Amino acid sequence: MIIATAGHVDHGKTSLVKALTGVDTDTLAEEKARGLTINLGYAYLQSSEGSVIGFIDVPGHHRFINTMISGVSGIDRALVIIAADDGPMPQTTEHLNVLSVLGVTGIDIVITKTDTATFERVHEVTQKARELVDARCESQGKVFQVSTITGDGIATLKSYLESLRPQGRDKMLERGFRLSIDRGFHVSGAGLVVTGTASAGIVNIGDHLILQPKGLEVRVRELRANDAVTTSAYSGQRVALCLAGKVELDNIDRGDCLVEAELNQLSRRLDVQVTMVADAPTALKHLLPVKLYIGARRVSARVALIKGEVSSLAPRQTSMAQLILNAPISAYSGERFVLRDDSESFHLGGGVVLDPNGPQYGKAKPQRLTWLRALATGSVDAAIQNLLESDMTINWSDLTRAFHLKEGDALPLLPDTAMKFDLNQRTWITTRSAITAARQTLLNTLRDEKAQESDSRGIPRENLIKLARKDSNRALLEATLT
Repeated sequence: MIIATAGHVDHGKTSLVKALTGVDTDTLAEEKARGLTINLGYAYLQSSEGSVIGFIDVPGHHRFINTMISGVSGIDRALVIIAADDGPMPQTTEHLNVLSVLGVTGIDIVITKTDTATFERVHEVTQKARELVDARCESQGKVFQVSTITGDGIATLKSYLESLRPQGRDKMLERGFRLSIDRGFHVSGAGLVVTGTASAGIVNIGDHLILQPKGLEVRVRELRANDAVTTSAYSGQRVALCLAGKVELDNIDRGDCLVEAELNQLSRRLDVQVTMVADAPTALKHLLPVKLYIGARRVSARVALIKGEVSSLAPRQTSMAQLILNAPISAYSGERFVLRDDSESFHLGGGVVLDPNGPQYGKAKPQRLTWLRALATGSVDAAIQNLLESDMTINWSDLTRAFHLKEGDALPLLPDTAMKFDLNQRTWITTRSAITAARQTLLNTLRDEKAQESDSRGIPRENLIKLARKDSNRALLEATLT
């Protein structure tokens, strides 16, 4: 399980992680000199039952919000740290906004520095913290009061964290391996090492991966998962990979991704569902320039609100949109993201990727919106069921690409009303009623007076398909004629 800290600068995030794990995550000389976390810090707690909790300690200063966002992507839970003497502060709210749009619901509140405040003050801050978190996040966590100076409350918090288990990770194991890189460095005697939180799949020593977006092939020489040497690692773990291949440290940027070769695809347009934060200072207008934070990546983009949904998006509102990116990135359906204004002065909102392969044209067509609403269900099985209920014909390749699955993976169990067919080396899924409708569409087209007038001897196959296509799916029409 991966847990990140969150909260205002100097509220004791680093001290708390050290009290829980014994590890000082401030490793830079500048961090120690200034008493200020600048980079992401990592520590691990081995529970009595053998499980490992990985902690990501993030900066609290507003100047390092970009680093904070990259650190909390893909976490299981968060500890929102609020000092008893100060109470909630600006970065408390800012960090809660980030956690909210990233969909983090496991949020525990830790009131620190209780040794510096009266009982009444601790109670007051606890109440304010609970109200603030509940107003911004769908929190399911608890509240703890601790002091890293006296040790009060640390054992209780530690025992609670050790009792937790991550939820919803199993379905990510079914997807192809993917890791967004947050650090890269050389290790003497080993070579190039990159680290990140694995968001999907399993990786083994000897596997060949693609570094995106550069397209460079690498091989995994050595592995560490949650700071332990291993032969394989999987989603939900902090992973360090020692890489071999024609790649140098200068080739790697924060936010680059490592993926299985079979899943080497890049996105220029992301169809998404976006929600504005409650205190966004401006509405989100069509084609507004923004900064997109996804995984550990930050990239410039424009927001194209899908016509027919809304013309602008006010605070707290949700809509489908397309993010038009200035540079290609790796993404998958279900991945969470954050949006800030183009000058990176404030948060606008965030949401979830629906389709990483958004089209340039036709993004607001009824069938396209049906497709996106199906992807919004969050799973392949649910998406197929949703699409079949609308009598849609599904390209299995499109679904596997969206959900970062291997195309050769077995199809889910289909209902009796559905069937699959193969055409042009692709597998398609449709309903029996859709096949009946396609057959009738072809017959109606043949009877059409204009079609009959074009050639008294009949109509060429390709012309028939073109005329009928406006009322049906081309692949379904071709299969029906075969």
